[in-house]
Amino acid sequence: MFMGGVAFAYYYPVIERYVLESRVEKDSQDAVEAMWILAYCIKAQFNDKHVRYVHHLRHRILNLVLHVRGNLSQYAIDTVEQQRIDGAWRELETSFIFP
Repeated sequence: MFMGGVAFAYYYPVIERYVLESRVEKDSQDAVEAMWILAYCIKAQFNDKHVRYVHHLRHRILNLVLHVRGNLSQYAIDTVEQQRIDGAWRELETSFIFP
Protein backbone atom coordinates (compact mmCIF):
# COMPACT_ATOMS: atom_id res chain seq x y z
CA MET A 1 0.00 0.00 0.00
CA PHE A 2 2.81 2.38 0.85
CA MET A 3 5.21 1.53 -1.95
CA GLY A 4 5.56 3.93 -4.81
CA GLY A 5 4.02 3.37 -8.22
CA VAL A 6 7.27 2.37 -9.92
CA ALA A 7 7.99 -0.26 -7.27
CA PHE A 8 4.41 -1.53 -7.38
CA ALA A 9 4.55 -1.91 -11.17
CA TYR A 10 7.84 -3.79 -10.84
CA TYR A 11 6.53 -6.16 -8.15
CA TYR A 12 3.03 -6.59 -9.54
CA PRO A 13 3.83 -9.87 -11.37
CA VAL A 14 4.87 -11.35 -8.01
CA ILE A 15 1.66 -10.12 -6.37
CA GLU A 16 -0.39 -11.49 -9.24
CA ARG A 17 1.30 -14.91 -9.07
CA TYR A 18 0.79 -15.00 -5.29
CA VAL A 19 -2.93 -14.39 -5.68
CA LEU A 20 -3.36 -16.88 -8.51
CA GLU A 21 -1.44 -19.63 -6.70
CA SER A 22 -2.74 -19.03 -3.16
CA ARG A 23 -4.92 -21.65 -1.55
CA VAL A 24 -6.59 -21.34 1.82
CA GLU A 25 -5.32 -23.60 4.54
CA LYS A 26 -7.34 -24.74 7.52
CA ASP A 27 -7.52 -21.96 10.14
CA SER A 28 -5.49 -19.56 8.01
CA GLN A 29 -6.85 -16.21 9.19
CA ASP A 30 -3.66 -14.43 8.07
CA ALA A 31 -4.26 -15.47 4.46
CA VAL A 32 -7.84 -14.23 4.64
CA GLU A 33 -6.66 -10.87 5.97
CA ALA A 34 -4.00 -10.66 3.26
CA MET A 35 -6.52 -11.22 0.48
CA TRP A 36 -8.92 -8.68 1.94
CA ILE A 37 -6.37 -5.91 2.41
CA LEU A 38 -4.56 -6.59 -0.87
CA ALA A 39 -7.53 -5.24 -2.81
CA TYR A 40 -7.26 -1.96 -0.92
CA CYS A 41 -3.49 -1.85 -1.43
CA ILE A 42 -3.93 -2.22 -5.18
CA LYS A 43 -6.68 0.41 -5.21
CA ALA A 44 -4.38 2.84 -3.37
CA GLN A 45 -1.89 2.65 -6.23
CA PHE A 46 -4.38 4.31 -8.54
CA ASN A 47 -4.36 7.68 -6.82
CA ASP A 48 -3.20 10.78 -8.67
CA LYS A 49 0.36 10.45 -7.42
CA HIS A 50 1.03 6.93 -8.73
CA VAL A 51 -1.46 6.33 -11.52
CA ARG A 52 0.93 7.21 -14.36
CA TYR A 53 3.22 4.35 -13.25
CA VAL A 54 0.55 1.71 -12.84
CA HIS A 55 -2.12 2.59 -15.41
CA HIS A 56 -0.77 -0.01 -17.84
CA LEU A 57 -1.66 -2.74 -15.29
CA ARG A 58 -5.41 -2.01 -15.30
CA HIS A 59 -6.32 -4.89 -17.64
CA ARG A 60 -4.25 -7.41 -15.70
CA ILE A 61 -5.69 -6.20 -12.40
CA LEU A 62 -9.25 -6.44 -13.69
CA ASN A 63 -8.54 -10.02 -14.79
CA LEU A 64 -7.19 -10.73 -11.31
CA VAL A 65 -10.34 -9.23 -9.78
CA LEU A 66 -12.47 -11.55 -11.89
CA HIS A 67 -10.36 -14.51 -10.81
CA VAL A 68 -10.59 -13.69 -7.10
CA ARG A 69 -14.32 -12.97 -7.19
CA GLY A 70 -14.96 -16.18 -9.14
CA ASN A 71 -12.88 -18.36 -6.82
CA LEU A 72 -13.61 -17.13 -3.31
CA SER A 73 -13.38 -20.62 -1.81
CA GLN A 74 -9.72 -20.62 -2.89
CA TYR A 75 -9.07 -17.83 -0.38
CA ALA A 76 -11.43 -18.50 2.53
CA ILE A 77 -13.43 -21.43 3.88
CA ASP A 78 -15.99 -19.43 5.85
CA THR A 79 -18.71 -17.84 3.72
CA VAL A 80 -18.67 -14.65 5.82
CA GLU A 81 -14.94 -14.27 5.14
CA GLN A 82 -15.55 -15.01 1.46
CA GLN A 83 -18.10 -12.18 1.39
CA ARG A 84 -15.62 -9.86 3.09
CA ILE A 85 -12.96 -10.65 0.48
CA ASP A 86 -15.50 -10.33 -2.32
CA GLY A 87 -16.60 -6.92 -1.05
CA ALA A 88 -13.06 -5.57 -1.08
CA TRP A 89 -12.35 -6.89 -4.58
CA ARG A 90 -15.76 -5.67 -5.82
CA GLU A 91 -14.87 -2.21 -4.52
CA LEU A 92 -11.57 -2.38 -6.43
CA GLU A 93 -13.41 -3.44 -9.59
CA THR A 94 -15.96 -0.66 -9.20
CA SER A 95 -13.22 1.93 -8.78
CA PHE A 96 -11.90 0.94 -12.20
CA ILE A 97 -15.27 0.95 -13.88
CA PHE A 98 -16.48 4.19 -12.26
CA PRO A 99 -13.31 6.17 -11.42
